[in-house]
Order: sequence, then C-alpha cells, then structure tokens
Amino acid sequence: MDVQGKRVTLLGLGRHGGGVAAARWLARQGAEVTVTDQASAESLQSSINELAGEPIAAWRLGGHAESDFDQAEIVVVNPAARPGHPFVERAAAHGALITTELDLFLERFPGRAIGVTGSNGKSTTAAMIAEILIADGRDAYLGGNIGRSLLADLSTMNELSWAVIEISSFQLAWLSPECPTPEVSVLTNFAPNHLDWHGDVESYARAKRRMFTSLPARGAAVMRPDERGHPLWADVSPRASTVVPWPEDAIPKLQVPGRHNVENAAAAA
Repeated sequence: MDVQGKRVTLLGLGRHGGGVAAARWLARQGAEVTVTDQASAESLQSSINELAGEPIAAWRLGGHAESDFDQAEIVVVNPAARPGHPFVERAAAHGALITTELDLFLERFPGRAIGVTGSNGKSTTAAMIAEILIADGRDAYLGGNIGRSLLADLSTMNELSWAVIEISSFQLAWLSPECPTPEVSVLTNFAPNHLDWHGDVESYARAKRRMFTSLPARGAAVMRPDERGHPLWADVSPRASTVVPWPEDAIPKLQVPGRHNVENAAAAA
C-alpha cells in the first residue's frame, strides 16, 4: 500500500530505534502519522528528540486513545506488543491494514535479503554474514533486531544490494501473511525461549517457522543438521534448498572464542 496521504497510527515508539525509524520514514513519505505509546513522554524523551523536526501529525503518549485506531487506515505495530493486542484488534475490525516496520522494508526492498533468526547467536551470525558479503565487494547492509532499521537506506538500495536482517520471534509473529520473506533464511538454533510472550513452545516455533514456510522459489533454508529433521521444521517449503552444507570442519581458528561461535561461523559460511 502507498502510504502517502494515509492516516497511520504507530503503536509503540519504544527506545530501541525501530519505532523512530518507522515514524520518520512514514512521515517523510507523506503519511499522516500519529505516534502512540503507553510510556510517558519523559521516559521516551530520547526517541522523541530523534524525531524533532519531522512532520509527525500527532502524539499520544502515556496511553492510547480508541479514536487513533478507529480512524487509522494503517497501524504499524511495535513487535513488543503482544498478539491479540486489543487496540490492534479494534483497528483491524475497522478495516485498518496491520503492518510492522519489517513489513514496510521487506515489501519495498529491491535486492536480495538474508534473514537470520534463532534462539541464540542471531546477532553474531548476521554480523558475520554481512562482513563476508562486504569483504566480497557486495553492496551489503546489516540491520533488523540487531538495533538498526534499514528503512532509511531504501533510497540507496538497488537490485544488486543485499540486506542481512536479524529477525526476532516477536517480529516474525507480527509479520503479515502477505509479506515476502527473505530469499535466504537462517536458523542458528532452536530452544524454548520467550514463552511468557508466546504462551507455549509451539507458538514460539510457529513464529520462527514463519520465515521458512513461504520461501521464494529460488530460496534457501540454512539450519543445523540435527534440526533439519525435527518435526517442528517438517513444513519448511520443499522448494527451498534445505540441505545446505554446515561446514564446521572447514571453519578456521576464529578471533572470537567458544564452540557456539564455530556454529555461528558455520551458519554464516
């Protein structure tokens, strides 16, 4: 959807950059942006300062108002919000498109994306992949849950660009069914985590699987050999190259210590 001229409510400004990047990008695209967050303006001051001078239409801090969701054409959800959030449900019932900062990027990115998820090692593996691409002379960008939104870089990207995106289970749980997933999807490992947010291990696994179950035709899934055969991953798209070598034996001595980093390097390789 073209966001120009649309009434957009950003649910959750947050303090880690994603909400700020989404608000800035939306406002610069000509959307009528309302930023709303349960937290107070005082606690969000650093994020508010980053948006100084941007054409934000309205601020609603310290709580939400029903009217901001009843009248919204688009709601951009901070992944920290739990599924079934009542204000998101309300907006959807009024016909709003529900999306996220990650959706906004993936729907518009012209190049090739590599998504990295897992219970541990996501940031390290994503950083390793990006450095490999950069060392090979590729036009590569690193972002996502690692703390940097890639929306601001869209204008400099083209079909030869690579985006390496660390993606959390929260982000995947909110990813819309229509959103294209990365061409290459990497699972570093899987162990029960964030069950207070997801509710149970199956919901957590379902969120992780979201990145693998709609891979494009030329897509590749990279995961540990012992997890490829696990029932949790049985529905990974059969079109994907699911048997990607995991070359632990070929990894040279690393500057970073630990067996876990050998596994991270194997995934990156």
